[in-house]
Amino acid sequence: MPRIVDSIEVAAPPGRVYDFCTDCRNLPALFPADVRVEVVRHPIPPLKTGDEIALRFHRGGLVYPWESVITDLDAGRYFEDAQVRGPMRRWVSAHVFEPTAQGTRVRHIIEYSFHMGPLGRLCGIMFVDRVLRHVFQHVHRATKDAIEVAWRRG
Repeated sequence: MPRIVDSIEVAAPPGRVYDFCTDCRNLPALFPADVRVEVVRHPIPPLKTGDEIALRFHRGGLVYPWESVITDLDAGRYFEDAQVRGPMRRWVSAHVFEPTAQGTRVRHIIEYSFHMGPLGRLCGIMFVDRVLRHVFQHVHRATKDAIEVAWRRG
């Protein structure tokens, strides 16, 4: 199963970083210009296991509805969400928040698979994997920048 594993260092305390990352209303500002994210339904903070999230991703003239549920959570340290409706056959995304001397390390581990068996996997290797990696590199940089700017402002 394909995986995306990435981490960022954020110069802000873990609680601040966790709060930002668990507030779905921040998502639209984090994606690249060619991906518009619409938050359809989001939980009221603080995030809890069982909370449901509904998004719409707009890219290349297409709309991808996405619904996920928070499947596991250790408030302030970790949360995991899984797609229950959307374009992937399987999508599980884990977010780990670790204190560091500089602030917080955020580790993001995504495991996913495609519909249509081997044909879907071939299309994924040829096209989708590269796009997903690019999108999440952008999201991680934008997350770091947004949190650090807000933290410096106080």
